[in-house]
Amino acid sequence: MPTPQRTWWFRAIAGLCLLAATDDARADEPRADRIEPEAARFLDDVAATYRNLDVLEAEGEFTIEATVEGKAGRASLPMTIRFARPNRLALINGEIRLVCDGKTLTTSYEPQRRYSQIDAPKVVDAGTLKGNPVIDDILGDFSGIPLLVPFSLLTEDSDSATKRLTRGAAGMTLEADRRVGETTCRSLVVRRPGSFSYRLLVDPGTKLIWRIELVNALEVVRSQVSNAGETTSAAISWTARSIRTGPPTPDAFAYLPPPDYKKVAPTDVKGRPTYVDPRKMLEACRALAGQPAPDFEVTALDGPGRTRPIRKADLAGVPFAIVVWPAELPSSLRDALISLIELADSYEKAGRKTAILFLTQNPRLREDLTVREQVERSLSSRRIPRPAGRVGSIVLDPMLSVYGAYHVAAFPVIVVVDGLGTVRAVHIGQKKDYRALLSHDLEALLAGQPLPKPETPRVRD
Repeated sequence: MPTPQRTWWFRAIAGLCLLAATDDARADEPRADRIEPEAARFLDDVAATYRNLDVLEAEGEFTIEATVEGKAGRASLPMTIRFARPNRLALINGEIRLVCDGKTLTTSYEPQRRYSQIDAPKVVDAGTLKGNPVIDDILGDFSGIPLLVPFSLLTEDSDSATKRLTRGAAGMTLEADRRVGETTCRSLVVRRPGSFSYRLLVDPGTKLIWRIELVNALEVVRSQVSNAGETTSAAISWTARSIRTGPPTPDAFAYLPPPDYKKVAPTDVKGRPTYVDPRKMLEACRALAGQPAPDFEVTALDGPGRTRPIRKADLAGVPFAIVVWPAELPSSLRDALISLIELADSYEKAGRKTAILFLTQNPRLREDLTVREQVERSLSSRRIPRPAGRVGSIVLDPMLSVYGAYHVAAFPVIVVVDGLGTVRAVHIGQKKDYRALLSHDLEALLAGQPLPKPETPRVRD
């Protein structure tokens, strides 16, 4: 099974039951038991159109909707392809980018905050990109289909592209037209037993693809993420927000890796798995002190059956702390956690403008319980009170936005951020008095005072 580091979609599905959905997700797999000549001719026309394009910019959004253990949820991320012959390309699949401006090919990998650069090939296609360390992550798995389809159509001859896209197909058919926004599209379904079956929604005038749907989404989710709970419906799709075929926009192929990314050799851009070397992770976590706090979005438990999102932007102007504790909370930390919750309640009672987010290490997924249920049971079994008010919040991190960006690899971790959004202290591991430590930091920030130089974290062997 793909690792959570490699695939955003695994994290999304695992956390969907924590998110509120606006639309009902559904499984929708049509029957197409033979390759209809009209459907094959239509796909040939689409392939010819893409092969004749000199420029394509398709900005879109990849979305997963699912009902897991009776709770509907939705998660999405940007997914974009930009292409200009002969050798300019931008593939953006959430946390992974491959950008070629015609002179330099840059690959960046957000989970490791690394990037690499090599000379641009004379032509970009599957052959010249073979061996790139992230190309399989971008175009592979079912999350890569929305980029694989146009990339194949643009870079291969029409016959090769259609053969690739229909490989293993048991059926291909044209359905009734469907609408994508204001566009009425032809609907072409390719059914591939044992693989990813998909639907292309194509503008009949331009022959450009506006939406790609995985029609056997429920089957895929159940097979790929069998431990994410009882999934009763699922929908996976990519929808274009805009498509351009004219001259490229000025910054279409411009990409400057963030300043905190490390330049490495191409073979090292993905690095080692995130949690393999805790000492290196601790060094990265400690190095956050004095730097802008990375963005994050967590889900706060807001009463029975209710949640609310909390983002870094929501806390602008307010000193706050993120407290991460282990899922299997040992008795030695129970009293410490309670003391920090009591600290949050004291700030609430006094009307202090601060926030403390209590984030549990994501527990091992179980088929019979959601992550929320596991966390709530853990708190109840250990008789740990819930924070009162809004200063203190029990939060969950279904998208692993805190774990990845803050390099969490040891527990507990306390990250203290000032009102300007800068990390001012990072405390890792066992402490004598957690409440006194955090109270000292927050009181200083509330009073506008500087904090001492952050300590060097240590890991016990």
